[in-house]
Amino acid sequence: MKRIIIFLLAAAVLTVAAIGSTPRWIEEIKLGGGYSDSDGGADFEKTGIITTSGSLGVGTASPLDPLHVVADSGHDNIHLEENSGGEDWQLGVDAGGDLNFEDSGTTKITFGDGGQVGVGTETPDGDLHIHHASAGSVTAHGGADEFVIEGDTHAGMSFLTPNDRYGRIYWATQKTTTSGSFIFHIAQIVFIG
Repeated sequence: MKRIIIFLLAAAVLTVAAIGSTPRWIEEIKLGGGYSDSDGGADFEKTGIITTSGSLGVGTASPLDPLHVVADSGHDNIHLEENSGGEDWQLGVDAGGDLNFEDSGTTKITFGDGGQVGVGTETPDGDLHIHHASAGSVTAHGGADEFVIEGDTHAGMSFLTPNDRYGRIYWATQKTTTSGSFIFHIAQIVFIG
């Protein structure tokens, strides 16, 4: 239905622009009602705009990119929904400048304004923070906060390999890429320091 209304609006604007002794060219279509033309035609209240450069502004009359959405400082600026309505995601920028992805109103992933990424948290303690549940009033140590895993009981990480392969963690310095390592094989655990 929305597509038909937009099509009819565009057709009506083109028809109005063509009426008269001098053809008038459409410079932009303003969604929510109205248009403006090269002769200074009507300019009605708008909720969006499609410019001649091909940019679409929603909530702004001056889109800076091909799609420019301006909304309040809440989390939801764009809503994506599966056709049957059973699944949906919202994404938006909050007042702090963070980009949040939400599922049914619950933030699942945050890209912080400072470059941090939080999975399951809006306030990551480090560069990448995987948050399953709160560990209490504890934060990551500043000397080891590049990758943070948090849980309310045990926290862990899994390396999945075939039976005949190794799981590895390496430590490296400017001098060597193997200054230390932890290697796990089904038959042995080896720590090389």
